[in-house]
Amino acid sequence: MEMPTHYFHTLSTWHEIHHLYDPSVLRKLKDLRFDIEDKQAVDRLLTLLNQRDGHRLAGLVEQCKIDLSNQPEAVIDLDFLNREEELYEHVQYTATQKVLHDSVVNDMQRVIAAVDETLVQSGIKQVDTVFTTGGSTALPTVQQLVKQKFPLCKIVNGDLFNSVGKGLYLEAARRYR
Repeated sequence: MEMPTHYFHTLSTWHEIHHLYDPSVLRKLKDLRFDIEDKQAVDRLLTLLNQRDGHRLAGLVEQCKIDLSNQPEAVIDLDFLNREEELYEHVQYTATQKVLHDSVVNDMQRVIAAVDETLVQSGIKQVDTVFTTGGSTALPTVQQLVKQKFPLCKIVNGDLFNSVGKGLYLEAARRYR
C-alpha cells in the first residue's frame, strides 16, 4: 500500500501541522505502518511528529525554497529526526531548482490560464506593467513564466515576504474602521 498523501498535505500547511500531533493520528499512523511498503518513511514521519518538529520541518522547507531562488540546489539537514533515537545514519535531502520547477509549473500554468480568462472577461487588450508580490514570485520558474506571458511588459517586484500580511492588514483596516 502507498502512503496516503493527506498527512503530507497537512504537514505542508503551517496552521494545520499541530493536528498531526493528536494521539489518534499517531495511532492511525502506527497501524498504517503494517500496511505500508516503505516502513522507514513512516518511521521518520512518526519520529517527526512524536518530537513535534512539524513546524521546524516546514521552516526548513521554506528556507530551501528561498535558497533555490538564488542557487541551483539546496540541502535540508534532517538529522534532528535522530533526536529520539539513532534510527538512521546522516539524513539530508538535496533539492534542486529542477525539482522545484517541476513541482510548481502546473500550478503556475493554471494561474496563467486564470490571468488569460480575467483579461478576456475584463476586455483588457494590452498590459503594460505586471506587479509581482509574495515569496513564490522570486522562484526562477515563476519569473520565467511571467516573462514568457508578458514579454514586453515592465515587471515590478513587490515585497516578497510581507506583502500578504500587509495586504490583510490594509483590508482589515478598511473594513473594520
